[in-house]
Amino acid sequence: MGSGTTWLSQIANSLRSNGSMQFDEITQAVPWIHAAHSCGQNLDARQNFTPRLFKSHQVREFVPDGSRYVVLLRDPKDILTSQWNHFSNSSWSKYVGNKPGGVSLEEFAAGMFAHQDGNDAWRLLAS
Repeated sequence: MGSGTTWLSQIANSLRSNGSMQFDEITQAVPWIHAAHSCGQNLDARQNFTPRLFKSHQVREFVPDGSRYVVLLRDPKDILTSQWNHFSNSSWSKYVGNKPGGVSLEEFAAGMFAHQDGNDAWRLLAS
């Protein structure tokens, strides 16, 4: 969605696997915790390389004790613009019934910041 976690997953997997690209989609090598179950992935399954890696947008308070993690920080304006482009000019816009480009950046920002409970990606920056 624009925060850089997929990019970071690619980098981290490349470092641990000496550049192996033996997957069709990065979440096959670095499971996304929030989507793994719906994709039929077992988070306890053995991974091909060590250390085990997982993609997440979790805030620190919900990361399991003893976990080590890498945080990627980007300029929040860049993240917001990237998310707006993703949601307003892709299949997501059709999914929610909007025409591509039908929501201005200002409207999108107001909506994102008004919905605080489900906005963990932004809470992560503050944790």
